[in-house]
Amino acid sequence: MLEELSLAVEGFFLPYNWNRLHQIQLEQALRTDFSIGQTFSFLFIDERIDPKQLPNTILPTLAFDWKVIKIDEAICMGQNPTALDRILAMKFAGQVVNWIHSNWQTGSLNIFTRNVCFEGMTMEV
Repeated sequence: MLEELSLAVEGFFLPYNWNRLHQIQLEQALRTDFSIGQTFSFLFIDERIDPKQLPNTILPTLAFDWKVIKIDEAICMGQNPTALDRILAMKFAGQVVNWIHSNWQTGSLNIFTRNVCFEGMTMEV
């Protein structure tokens, strides 16, 4: 499913068991896109990846300005999520899927007083 999501947003997919060939292919594709002025955000869904090691392990031959934000369950809902927390998480996930299937460009998803919003769209909880 992650590979399909990557393709849906015209992104790149690096499998969890990636090898040097995957890495070379990704580096070449990124070099091409960077040369025409595109920039990227990376989403790593793999607890084995140490954010401090990203520049040296995932794409060591590319000069990136890495800024890392780790999102875990505690940040999303706390250690004891309430029913409202779970509802908001589902609404948030729904908006992520909408974003993937839309032509929306760069933006952000925000939670404001029980609503999940993107580009003026609102989903009531």
